[in-house]
Amino acid sequence: MRPTTLLSVPPKMKLSSLSQLICDLLCVLASCYLVPVPAMTAAAARNYPLQTITAEPSVEACVGKDVLLSFNVTIPVSLSPERVYERTVWSPHKRDHCVISENTTKCHGGEDFIERAEISEIWSPTEEEQPRRYGKITLLLRNVTTDDAGFYEGELKTGYTINNVNTLLTVHVREDELCSEKAEAEDNTTAIAEKDYETGLRTGFGAGFGTCLGLVLLGALAARTVMKKCRRKDEKPTIVSV
Repeated sequence: MRPTTLLSVPPKMKLSSLSQLICDLLCVLASCYLVPVPAMTAAAARNYPLQTITAEPSVEACVGKDVLLSFNVTIPVSLSPERVYERTVWSPHKRDHCVISENTTKCHGGEDFIERAEISEIWSPTEEEQPRRYGKITLLLRNVTTDDAGFYEGELKTGYTINNVNTLLTVHVREDELCSEKAEAEDNTTAIAEKDYETGLRTGFGAGFGTCLGLVLLGALAARTVMKKCRRKDEKPTIVSV
């Protein structure tokens, strides 16, 4: 029997073979246990993002006037009405806020805020193949004071997600240049309207009076003519005897 000859393997080759074996095992495990993530469909990509809320960065108002704070919103068309939970506008004090929920509107907080605040919404009709529905939430604040100034937060909460956005309300006193210009413009508009009304009233009265006078004169002439004809008919011819 011939003695068995053992081949010697260099250390580097042994290490390389062991590394390759480990890599092969890892690849097998990965192919068995890792689940592929499906790619986003074209429809899903087209519909994302569906829900948003935006507003003007800032709004200016004068003391004693009314102001409108508007928030533009979008929601998925496929979202059912019962999953559109709340549309809220929070005042800077947070305690004072107005909510639209389940087709009802209500304002909370201090009595002064509740009496002066009103929230409403409007939604545009949807079109075919339109993935979003567009709407607007509006907070009406009457008789604005300097205490009303600050950031107002609009919040849209649905079964889809929650969105928030802020808008800054700046309140000016009547002595400010902005309010003075607005007051002057309003006064000029009112004066022009009153002048036009008075002019139209005088013009209308004059035209009406002239028309009535003409009708009266025509009626008098017609009556006089009729009376003359009647008198001629009533007069009997004089008979002269020969």
